Amino acid sequence: MPAQPPAEAALGSGLSCVVSLQSDSVPSQLNPDSESSIEDSLPVPARKSLGGKHRHRRTSRKRAKRRKDDTSSSYSGLAAVRIWMVGHGIVHWAGIGARQSGLGPGLGLPPHVHMSWLSRRGMRWPEFLPLIRRQLFLEGPPTAIVVQLGENHLVSMDCFSLHAAILDDLEVLRAMVPTAKKNWSKLLQRRVWRGSRCPAATERARKRINSAVSKTVFELGGDVISHPEILFQAESFFRDDGVHLSA
Repeated sequence: MPAQPPAEAALGSGLSCVVSLQSDSVPSQLNPDSESSIEDSLPVPARKSLGGKHRHRRTSRKRAKRRKDDTSSSYSGLAAVRIWMVGHGIVHWAGIGARQSGLGPGLGLPPHVHMSWLSRRGMRWPEFLPLIRRQLFLEGPPTAIVVQLGENHLVSMDCFSLHAAILDDLEVLRAMVPTAKKNWSKLLQRRVWRGSRCPAATERARKRINSAVSKTVFELGGDVISHPEILFQAESFFRDDGVHLSA
């Protein structure tokens, strides 16, 4: 997911509980209903007089406003779509990267799509359901949830216990938000597994959990997001710490 209170506050502290960036004001990058006129297709003649420049600017502003109105009207009447991106530092930095990308926190999606980046750097699995409950109280149920969480427990928790905890919480999540689409973003590889006495064993545990959880998510009617190109051998995909992803 190189795919989140203001982001500036989160930048300076790894202990911020929630980064929630709404895309209400993100302009749409799509314009399926706009029409190009003959005036739009003609080149603007060079004008030396100041009055000509003013007229050209007024025409450009009117044209831009017309296109904006066309875009807004094309999405009017559509139900709001709320997407929650939930997880640890990967989600934290992805949310900030989205905001700085020029597309906005909504990644250029249509105006009726609202994305919330809900994260805490260093977040662990037991924090998942409390965060969901808090956000439900603030926003109500989402349309879809994308979960990128669990890697921080692969070293400190045995594979069986972590697997059981994730599956149990997914069942609770289904009861809490039965209509929301559940999406499992697979646990990512790392170049460095901090605290692991056997990185190869940690990698095997990662694969087993991804396989088992993916099966459960499909049974719940959700989807699984794989990351086949994010491999520990690809140094450019990681920061110097070997844990977090590069820009």
